Amino acid sequence: MMRSSPGLSTLNAAALLKGRGLFFTSLVVTGLIGGAWFAALYTPKQAQIAEARTELDSLTTQLSSARRAADEVKTLQVDVAALQVKHAALIKALPPTARVAGLLEELRLNVLTAGGTLSKITQLNAEAQNLPVGVSPMNFTLTLRGGFAELYQSLLSIESMKRFATVGSLSISVNSASDVDPQLGTDVALTVYTYDPTATPPAPEPGTTPPAPDAPPEGKE
Repeated sequence: MMRSSPGLSTLNAAALLKGRGLFFTSLVVTGLIGGAWFAALYTPKQAQIAEARTELDSLTTQLSSARRAADEVKTLQVDVAALQVKHAALIKALPPTARVAGLLEELRLNVLTAGGTLSKITQLNAEAQNLPVGVSPMNFTLTLRGGFAELYQSLLSIESMKRFATVGSLSISVNSASDVDPQLGTDVALTVYTYDPTATPPAPEPGTTPPAPDAPPEGKE
C-alpha cells in the first residue's frame, strides 16, 4: 500500500478549510443581502399594503353610507310624490270660487235648520299669502241670533266646514240676562278657502330668477 505524504495531507486540509471559509462567507453575504432587501423593500411594502387596506376599508364604509343615503333619497322622493298627490287632491276638493254665493246660502239654510238665524253676512278684505295657485281666501263676519241650543247647533254646522274654512274669532252677547233662556247674539269671523282651476301663476317680478323646471324622470331626457 502507498501512504500519502504529510505534505499532501496538509494541502488537502488547507483546501478544505478554504472551501468551508468561502461557503460561510457566501452564506453571511447572502444573509446580509437578504436582510438589506427585507429592510429596504419588503418592510415598506408591507406598510404600504397595510395603509392601502385601511384606506380601502374607509372607502368601503363611505360607499356603504352613500348607498344608504341614496336609498333614503329615493324613499323621500316617493314620500314627497305621494304628498304632492294628496295636496293636489285637497286643493281640488275646495269649493269653486264661482260658487261662493251658493256656499253662503247653504250655510244660511244650515243655521236656519238648527233653529238659529243668520241675520247678517259681512265680507272683508283678504290677502292670499303663500297659498297654492288658484286658492283664494275670503273673510266673512257672520252675525247669528238665537237661543243657546240653536246657536250651539248653528256653530256645529259651521264647524263641519273646517275642511275648507277656519274660524278666526267668536264673540257672544246676551240680549237680556234675566231671561231663563235668553236670546244670544254671536259674531263669527270666518275665512272660506275656494279654488279657481282657471287661475295661472303670477309672472315673476323683474330681476328675479324663475324656478328651475323639475328634473326629467330617470332614463329620459
